[in-house]
Amino acid sequence: MDEVAVATTNPVQTVVAPKPKGTGRPKPPGTIKNFFFMFPLAVVIMAEAFLFGQAVGGFTTFPIFTVHGYMVLGALAVLMLLVQVFLRSIIYSTLFGCFLVAGIFHAWFGDFWNPVIQNAKEILSILQSSWSAKSVPYPILVSGLLGAAFLVVAAGNFLCSLIVKYFFEIVFGTEWSDGRRNAFLFTIVGLLALHLGFGVYHRGIAGGDRVLWKAESRYQPIEEYLVRIPSAAQIGPGFLWAYDPAGIAVFEDGSGRELRRRDARPTLYAPSWSRVAYPFVAGAKEITFFDRDLMVETGHCPYPTTFTGVADITVTDGNGESRLASAPVVPLLVRPDVSPDHLLVMFDYGVWGAVSPASGAFLWTRAIDAQSRFNPLNLEEFLTTRLVLRLGDLLCFSCNNGRIVGVKADTGETVWEYNHPEAKYSGKGQRALLGTGKGLLLAAFPSGSIVALELAKGTVVHEAKSVEWHPTTPPSYQDGDVTFLSAEGNIIRAELDGGRGKMKFLAAENRLPLMPIAVDLDQGFLGYRETLFHIASGTREVAPVMTMPRHLFATTPVFEDQLMFIGTQDGWVLCLHAGSLHEKWRVYVGGELGEDSLALSEKGLLVRTKSGSIWCLRKTIG
Repeated sequence: MDEVAVATTNPVQTVVAPKPKGTGRPKPPGTIKNFFFMFPLAVVIMAEAFLFGQAVGGFTTFPIFTVHGYMVLGALAVLMLLVQVFLRSIIYSTLFGCFLVAGIFHAWFGDFWNPVIQNAKEILSILQSSWSAKSVPYPILVSGLLGAAFLVVAAGNFLCSLIVKYFFEIVFGTEWSDGRRNAFLFTIVGLLALHLGFGVYHRGIAGGDRVLWKAESRYQPIEEYLVRIPSAAQIGPGFLWAYDPAGIAVFEDGSGRELRRRDARPTLYAPSWSRVAYPFVAGAKEITFFDRDLMVETGHCPYPTTFTGVADITVTDGNGESRLASAPVVPLLVRPDVSPDHLLVMFDYGVWGAVSPASGAFLWTRAIDAQSRFNPLNLEEFLTTRLVLRLGDLLCFSCNNGRIVGVKADTGETVWEYNHPEAKYSGKGQRALLGTGKGLLLAAFPSGSIVALELAKGTVVHEAKSVEWHPTTPPSYQDGDVTFLSAEGNIIRAELDGGRGKMKFLAAENRLPLMPIAVDLDQGFLGYRETLFHIASGTREVAPVMTMPRHLFATTPVFEDQLMFIGTQDGWVLCLHAGSLHEKWRVYVGGELGEDSLALSEKGLLVRTKSGSIWCLRKTIG
């Protein structure tokens, strides 16, 4: 059959050659190229991270028991995460966290790299000397903590930045995987705004109108961050002296102007504050006295090598055999705050001595406490607790195994000695916490006994006892009653004669070891965690008078007229009216405050942080 043509409307398609492919959209720079392209902007971001870290380090030292410090740590972690989202660069995000932490450490320690590197080089020699001295190598410990902090921050940021980077790459494409120019610029502006806002907030709470002057100091050496070092401050007429291992300086009490600084090498521990007529520094071989301007050394008092009237020091080994002490009797600490006319020096093996500030010589030395070596790491109780007390012309010493010894302050002659029937508590020798009231010496033993001793003979006049007490503070006397804080956290008030209980209030529940507590039962105040309690003298009622959420009361309150001053562990100082209990003002000094951080001078309230910084605050309300 013949083919029939079919009509159609579709034209014949001619063969057309395909169009050449274009170059397409240019690909974004790769990771390596982007690293160098964004390098100038990244340098600015790293500098901002370091400076902001310095601001945070000047704001807080992250005290272990303060919740507010953990909140700041959480805020820093959120900041690092946000920076990772903006930068989307593994290298720069990790460097940002390291520079931020480096800024914090620089604010605390200054040049911390050299001590860390030096301790790392000499780790074997330091460990050997620490092992022979039976002491903890705190320089190595702090250096290790600093290095561990860098490793944790670097590893955490690296792993988190991997997740963030590849999340953006999978969801939004490869062009989001690397940090872009606009993101870097936005990060720079955001960090600058954050730094300025934080600075405004810090200055706002610092109470600049109430700060008369300040002398800032860093943690030097670095182990000062963890433990007490031989450093202290001394208050004198019109002057203030502060010393540490770097030297001693003199300040005007009114203006805070540093008049002079000179070298000194203190080795003996001392309370944070003490009142003296002339400054001194207790070194390894002698006590050096200065004039008030630190122009000249006015005297030298070498430590005795032999002790007149003291028999050969013997110690008892593990087999119960006595032998002569192999180590020399070395000085450990100095207490200028017990007696205004004496500088008490505590030696090893229970030896005490008294130095006359007027003559600059030892008045006496005597073996008073148990003849055993003291652990240099456990000397804090001899500085902050009341184990030595001056009453009249007597110095009363609380000794190991329940002994209390009364000696004449000027001669060291033993007047009387009291031995408690319970020498040990929980398998260890116990020491009494000393107080006074109605012309009697009060002694609170951890085993649960409180005795009142006559000063002339040391005989027991009254005794109160309970197996549930276990005092942890010196007894406070009022109207025939004693008040103290028990190990279980109860404020207990009982009759001194007989021990009939009158009050029991749970104020410090579940107190952790080493947790500070602000207590002055003579004035009727106790601060635990975020709550400040007041004990009414007449009704014996205990009631909270104020709370500071997320903060921790830590300093022993000081009083002047009707004003009470108290501080928190993370650097807040508060003023309350002792009568109405109304808050008058609060100032943030930063740093970490301890139990003995506050003192009063003629010009103002003195605050000393654990790093050695000194602040002078105006006391008046107006």
